[in-house]
Amino acid sequence: MQAFDLKLADKTFGEIQSFGVWLDKEPTRTVWFHNMLLCLINALVREYRNLVIGYKKSTPLLASACRNMLELNIYTKYAFIKGSNARDLVDDRWIDAIEIFKSFRNWVRFHDPGMLTPGIDETIRNFETVKAKQGITRTGYLRMKKMASDVNFREEYEHMNKVASKLVPPPHSRCSAASTKVSWPN
Repeated sequence: MQAFDLKLADKTFGEIQSFGVWLDKEPTRTVWFHNMLLCLINALVREYRNLVIGYKKSTPLLASACRNMLELNIYTKYAFIKGSNARDLVDDRWIDAIEIFKSFRNWVRFHDPGMLTPGIDETIRNFETVKAKQGITRTGYLRMKKMASDVNFREEYEHMNKVASKLVPPPHSRCSAASTKVSWPN
């Protein structure tokens, strides 16, 4: 990016943030949709900040921000195809929450098979109750690859995801043999 481009992007994302502040104060009859829009805007502004910091200081942060911004673009396009898609995005929070707590419970039990998890079990039951009351019947969350295909971004997503995954390496791969001196005992 040239300095001028960065200034233009800063101005544009400032306007997006201002729109989010304005939207947050506006009354609505569709709270769930209003909140989804605010979440998408806030996430976009957050990832733009990460992109700028990454551009200046960190290739992995830059790659992560680019991938996340692409995913936000896909989420947004997907949500605007039809109302049921937007509703599915919102409903995913319950499916994800249940999966997170079940995974955590399984991890605890893996480390201590005799461990009782009444608090986690109750949380899962509460989330499942809310999910059922909301009429959510899906058991699996939406898949990014499928949403990308639905909005004609499959190839873009596959390529960017591959590039980003290579630029956001695990910590152990950031060390190279040339930069690491190992002294072996005799």
